[in-house]
Amino acid sequence: MKSQAKFETEIKLVISREHKTISKTCDPGSLETLLLPDVLTKFFEEYSPKIFIAQKDDYFDHPAFKLRQNDLVLRKRQNIVFVRKKKLWLLQNHEEYLTYKGKSQVLDNAKSRFEIEARANQEIFEILDQLGFIAKCEINKHRWISKAGDYTISLDVVEYLGIFLEVELMSEAQNQKDAFRKLAKFLQAHRLDVFERESRSYAELLCQDT
Repeated sequence: MKSQAKFETEIKLVISREHKTISKTCDPGSLETLLLPDVLTKFFEEYSPKIFIAQKDDYFDHPAFKLRQNDLVLRKRQNIVFVRKKKLWLLQNHEEYLTYKGKSQVLDNAKSRFEIEARANQEIFEILDQLGFIAKCEINKHRWISKAGDYTISLDVVEYLGIFLEVELMSEAQNQKDAFRKLAKFLQAHRLDVFERESRSYAELLCQDT
């Protein structure tokens, strides 16, 4: 029996558009050095991040499929993952994933789209290369992840873009509008609705001319 398709529904908030490079050294403790607004500092006192990931994303396109032109995403993601045990950050693993995202639906600067992700290895990416897929955009970021029930909260320091907060819910296709409403209520309840919303992806913001 085929499983129900899952949709990622998220709201991205702009914390700072100050452009900067990020350290090549993985330092989960650097969260404490970020000058975050008080409302966000208080939020993380309640929902302390338990996972840190140094991520490198490569976005592919193909001259025949024109993924970007058709609002489709094929992404290679390399993760270096740390988990927090009490006050210590411990290196957990190094992972690679291949992700496909379908066309997006945007409502009040919140975005929802079909997503499927799988672990991958170098052979898979060599196949993509042989098929003519080209890496057109690279995104580097440091991500701290918190959980609040069904909500996943990611604080992202994105190289050359700034600092952003993503709040995400996974839902089935028929529940997308309900997910939009739940996300808006979550932001309001935690006073996070004071921040500007950004519906564009990091790839759209950084690589719009490539």
